[in-house]
Formats: sequence, structure tokens, C-alpha cells
Amino acid sequence: MTSLVDTPLEQIARNCWDRIDDASRKAFFTTLIVSVLAFGFEMTNLTLHHDDLIQIFIQDTILGHYLGRPGAGWLHYYTQNHYIMPFLQMTEGILMMSAYGVLVARFWGARKAWDIALIATIMCVFPYMAQVYQYNTAQPAYPAAHLLAALAVVLSARATLVNVAIGAILYIGAFSIYQAVASDAATIFVIWLLSRHLFGGEGEELTSRKTVRATIAVLAAVVLGGGLYLAAVSTMHLEPDTVHFSDDAFHLRDALDLRLAIPAIWTGTRGFFLWPESYFPDYL
Repeated sequence: MTSLVDTPLEQIARNCWDRIDDASRKAFFTTLIVSVLAFGFEMTNLTLHHDDLIQIFIQDTILGHYLGRPGAGWLHYYTQNHYIMPFLQMTEGILMMSAYGVLVARFWGARKAWDIALIATIMCVFPYMAQVYQYNTAQPAYPAAHLLAALAVVLSARATLVNVAIGAILYIGAFSIYQAVASDAATIFVIWLLSRHLFGGEGEELTSRKTVRATIAVLAAVVLGGGLYLAAVSTMHLEPDTVHFSDDAFHLRDALDLRLAIPAIWTGTRGFFLWPESYFPDYL
């Protein structure tokens, strides 16, 4: 702890960077380049979305409050001073999403630089094109939520009490920015399970003790983190929002009514697997 207090931040960052393997570092820079090629035009795109016009005038941490996203407001206000800074915010988003892609690729078992880079660039550019880089004011926040969720999965899969606790805390942070990253965490873990089962070899099947322990640990972390997040948000005064249904999102009064709960779970699950369909042409 003393070293963290006495060591300059740049030295801490340097020490962390030196511990990263060479393949991951090469993949990280490759992903940065691809992200700049894919989204660099946004750095000079000063056209504001209608949400930006509202958010730029918010002078405190209230951004996202009524949707249960206090973390988004804290990041926007305390790290950006509520300003829209396209160059800085795009750079922050690209850096965090590149780290996210490399982390997930390593978790899935990729070890060669080009393998990691291929997975990372796909993860950064294709799936989150619609949401991560859509709003100028959301550029730093959404990638942070994705990165926190991925870290939570990776750490909790190690199946130790400390890592489960850290994973739960990371989930709280991620959900406080953007609740939909729960689906990212689920996808990351399911693909990890399938990759272990198909390519992991003997002792890493779905029914192996190690895999079962990891599954229980990951579920425990997300349930604990989600429960604590729900408890925290439930103490906030969320005024009814009929557009985003925030008035019904943070309580469990209808959870035991199976006539309401089962259709809601079915609709949400279907949306999880079919979400991109609304972005495809009608004939698809």
C-alpha cells in the first residue's frame, strides 16, 4: 500500500504496462489503428445529437440519474467537467475499447498477436458501432462500462472469494453507467464456456469441476453485484419516466407474479439474442 501512495502514477502505469505480454501489446496497438480508421472521422464531427444538446447544459452529476445511471453523471461531470471534447473523449473511448477487446480475446484463449488483434478489432468496431460512438457525451462512459463488465467476468471466473467480491464491485460500477452491459458479460462468459468445451482439451469440459466452479463464481458475482446495485438505486428518488420505464425498473413488486415475470423474461431473452435485427434491412 505504501508503494501505491509513494510511487508516481506514471511509474505505476509503466510497471503495469511492462507486465503485459508482447503479443497483447502488439494487438492493442493494432486495435487502436483499426479503431481510428473506423471512427476517427468522429473526432472532427462536431454535429451534436439531441441528447448531447441536453447533456451539455447539465452542470452537476444528475446526468443519467433518472435511469439509474449515477456513474455516467459522475464520469461526465468529475472527469470531463460536463464539456464535450471530441478529440479527448474519442481517444478515451478508443483506448478503453481496445483494452476491452484485448482482454476478452485473451480470456477466450487467444495468445498470438494477430489472433488477439482480430478478435479485439471485431469486438471494438462491429457490435458496439451503434451505441458506443453514437453520442459525443457518452464516448468515455460506455467503453468504461464495457471494460468494467469484462474485467468482472475475467476476475470472477478465477473462482476465489476475493475475485468474486472484486467482480461484484466492478459490476456495480458497470451497471451504474449502463445496465445493458449485463448482456455483454453473459456473451463473454458463454463463449468462454463453449471454447473450453470445444477446444480446451481433457479436464475442461462443461461438466469438469473447474468449469463448474468458475460458472458458480461468475453467477455469484453478477447476482451479488446486481443485487447491491439494485439496492443502491432503489434508495434514489426516481421520478416516473414512461419513456424508459425507469419507474418500474428498480423494484421487485411484480417479480413473483409469473403472468408478468415470464413474458418479461422471454421478451428480454429474445431481445438479447435478436437485438441487432432492427438495424438490418427489412428483407433480412
